[in-house]
Amino acid sequence: MDARERSSRGQSLKCRSIVLRVGLRSCSLLVHAVLVLSPLAATHPVLEANVSRLEHNRQPVLTKINGVEEPTPADAVALYLSGEADLTESVPLKYKWLAASEGYLETGSGNASFLLLNQRLDVVFLLFRNISKHQGFFGSEVIARSSVIENVIPNQPFGAHLALTGNPSEMSIQWSTRNQGKPHVYWGHEAGHHTASSRGEAVTYTRDDLCDAPATTTGWIDPGYTNNALMTDLKPATRYYYRFGDKGEGFEMSEEFSFMTGPEVGPDAEIRVLANADMGHAEPDGSNEFEYDRNARLVNAVGSDEELLSSIDNVINGNGLEQGASLDVTSRMVDDAANVTLSFFNGDLSYARGFGTQWDVLFDQAEPLSARMPTMVVEGNHERDQPHTGDRFQNTGTDSGGECGVPTYLRYQMPADFGQLWYSFDHGPVHFLQYSTEVDFAPGSPQHDFILEDLQSVDRSVTPWVIVNGHRPIYTPSLSSIGPGSDLVVARDLQDALEALFFTWQVDLTLSGHVHLYSRTCSMLRKECLEPRPDGSARAPVHLVIGNGGQWLTYLVHPNMPPYFSSVAIEHGYLAYTVNRTTLAAEMVSFADGSVLDDFQLHKPQDWKADPQGQAAFLSTFNQTYKESWLENPGIDLGQVGAVFNAAQDVLASHPWLLHPIANATLPRDPNAADTLSNILDNIRPLTSVIRDPGFADEQELSSYQRRLLDEVLLPLIHRLETLGSSFHSHLPALASLSGPIAAS
Repeated sequence: MDARERSSRGQSLKCRSIVLRVGLRSCSLLVHAVLVLSPLAATHPVLEANVSRLEHNRQPVLTKINGVEEPTPADAVALYLSGEADLTESVPLKYKWLAASEGYLETGSGNASFLLLNQRLDVVFLLFRNISKHQGFFGSEVIARSSVIENVIPNQPFGAHLALTGNPSEMSIQWSTRNQGKPHVYWGHEAGHHTASSRGEAVTYTRDDLCDAPATTTGWIDPGYTNNALMTDLKPATRYYYRFGDKGEGFEMSEEFSFMTGPEVGPDAEIRVLANADMGHAEPDGSNEFEYDRNARLVNAVGSDEELLSSIDNVINGNGLEQGASLDVTSRMVDDAANVTLSFFNGDLSYARGFGTQWDVLFDQAEPLSARMPTMVVEGNHERDQPHTGDRFQNTGTDSGGECGVPTYLRYQMPADFGQLWYSFDHGPVHFLQYSTEVDFAPGSPQHDFILEDLQSVDRSVTPWVIVNGHRPIYTPSLSSIGPGSDLVVARDLQDALEALFFTWQVDLTLSGHVHLYSRTCSMLRKECLEPRPDGSARAPVHLVIGNGGQWLTYLVHPNMPPYFSSVAIEHGYLAYTVNRTTLAAEMVSFADGSVLDDFQLHKPQDWKADPQGQAAFLSTFNQTYKESWLENPGIDLGQVGAVFNAAQDVLASHPWLLHPIANATLPRDPNAADTLSNILDNIRPLTSVIRDPGFADEQELSSYQRRLLDEVLLPLIHRLETLGSSFHSHLPALASLSGPIAAS
């Protein structure tokens, strides 16, 4: 039965017993798609789950499938919330292809295992037959369903995360529940002995609080309530044990956690900090997730030619639906948490992009870290940006998937006003300034005024170090330059608005993400590396990009790195650093084995004093002599790079046998695999073979600009990356110029 026949039959029967409902509101026909049950067959497909109740978070469940006639490689088992919305207006929480189950394609019987998170509502599994490229889940056949799995722990605390408040004697604990109750936190100095308590508050948001689809449509799930309770009168450098939740009927208390408060604020303190950006999330059970950004890939069965080609496209666009490396990054950060009193996530936190379920996956993944230390966040484009909602990108970006920051502001409650995610605080010997690159930061804007006033007010005798955290980088090895939101355009905007302030008020370090790699500049001003002062302190800030936290790596960088980049690593990891009165020592740690990808130190003398007047005088006479290459300014048009790659993909689509050598490559087989540089190169080998063909440019009638991109950027870059690809640790020594004075080495 084709789609037209199914639609006609559904209309004639007025949806009776045909539109699949899971204890839902009504049997409504949608214009765009209808989910239908197949006609009864000689054997009825059966889908069973081995549990009927969700009794704890991350509960394992095994689904068993029998009786499927004519099984296909595009059959899938999908998990849905039950009872929240019409299924035809929903997408799965996650799903697995049944072809991965041994013997399924031959027998029509198989199984798939899942981990169930406490997402506050009942759930159900559905069996889909032959998910088609054009219909996806919305219009494909549902041939069986499991019994509903009852959630008996909807108000068990979920996704705990600590946050600072700006007052060193306080700590906020935040968690989610289905219902609003009377949240409390209990804490004390000894395990199991909680001598203090505090009543908290609970907030939520609705579809109407969000801005656009998919957040307001198929991506919506009820977020429940975010509870926030405050621990007060905390002493510095002290371990506290705490529990939180609600002792009322129908609610539960959490297990006991502990954290160490930071040392007393002052120059003689020492702190250890962990940081990453663009981490995202991944399903711990290896499931797939739905995402419009990769809808074309979603419906391609594993191993098909379409899927192999789509996997290449996914690498080219750097758009991992899930961020498989984030699981290892998170795990290593947890293992490295001893003596750490603070962590940072520098934007692009969950990559939910309008699909609320993915916030739950992130909070579950991050809890082992964020319940042990405060996690302070800034917003990225995938949290905030949406047309006509007040971001700074001229209504060009839909990166938040319709969320426009609302889930971020309410689920990560920072010491900032709603919708104005800029703030500062002191921790040990450091003053931290957090700001948003997604809203106006130009001179005269409220945020710029805040940044200036904050930097002017820092008492450097108390906090000799100043570290600034944002999302988009002020300096980046990326080449993207077209459009108001492109990497180089925003970098130049940041340089124009903030570089002089950071230099004058002697910011020591900036940390950002957005570009999915690690990079470190020299101590620099306007692309000039500056010699250190006579006392050994850096004269200008060092700028780090730490966007290698989990999202798919950025590899489109300078073939010959500009000299102000001291280190570049195209590998996942996180930053760990220690700060005391005289030294800031940092390491970029590999996600793979914990090895150090880069390390550096900054120094100040014991009696260091800030000198903003001297900095301003230096700036007024500074003469920039650095000559930019065309790759730095204006940079390249990624649309034209895409045109070159699209031409190569057209060749592959018409010659699919060229794709078959990557059928067993890691990334096409496993959507949650970490995209190491070697995995990336393996995956795109058919494409690189095509663009290396001497006749490629002529046969595809590339423009002169596209030929220049091919000859001066793409081919040299691929050659360099392949040269380094034999080494798991991709330090890129051939791409990073280590020449020139570097105060941060």
